[in-house]
Amino acid sequence: MRKTILLTGASRGIGLAIAKQLLVEGHEVIGLSRTHSLEHDNYTPIQIDLSDLKSLPDRLKKIQSECPEIDALICNAGIWHYCQFEDLSYRQIRHIHDLNFLSPVYLVKAFLPQLKAQNRGDILFIGSESARSAPPMETLYSATKSALATFARALRSECASENIRVTTIHPGAVKTDMLDLAPSSLSGDETHHIVPEDVASIISFLLNGREGTVLDEIHLSPQKNHINILNN
Repeated sequence: MRKTILLTGASRGIGLAIAKQLLVEGHEVIGLSRTHSLEHDNYTPIQIDLSDLKSLPDRLKKIQSECPEIDALICNAGIWHYCQFEDLSYRQIRHIHDLNFLSPVYLVKAFLPQLKAQNRGDILFIGSESARSAPPMETLYSATKSALATFARALRSECASENIRVTTIHPGAVKTDMLDLAPSSLSGDETHHIVPEDVASIISFLLNGREGTVLDEIHLSPQKNHINILNN
């Protein structure tokens, strides 16, 4: 069944892979991102800064009025950091927190009444394995992803009676340009990392699954964990 899906962070990495997968399957994708590179008849690009919480409620209200039928929300947009916590500025702390945690909360707040009125829908969050492992140099990122996972678990229970499925996917080491920030790289061995298309396949599986069943959380990891430390 063709669905209309609202996807954040659709311009690159995991989000771009998800958008391409859904479009191949014939779905309509509404992409929310600061920039857009994808062109497709069934892709609607909306330029938006999701971390601008002051204007976000009004922007989401406008999007909702223009897109009255949404079958699924995919909250993918986020930002990573790799540094000692004290090296983050107060501005960076606020930006990471607002984009990783509050922007998906705002998105759900805006569209949840619509999904409940339809008595169906999917809300999918892209979390991170860091929410569970809490590695060093990723303190605030890990904390925001952990908070998002807790929010999703509570939301899942709250929305079950309205036939709304809520799932969080926690990817491990994903081969994207995100790791350009870190003094390390992923091995070229395909068993040492996952790729954005792996996450997109999981999204497809969830959206096409039988209504009435829910996968609450999925931890997606490479078969072998291996990272090359680069010399400075």
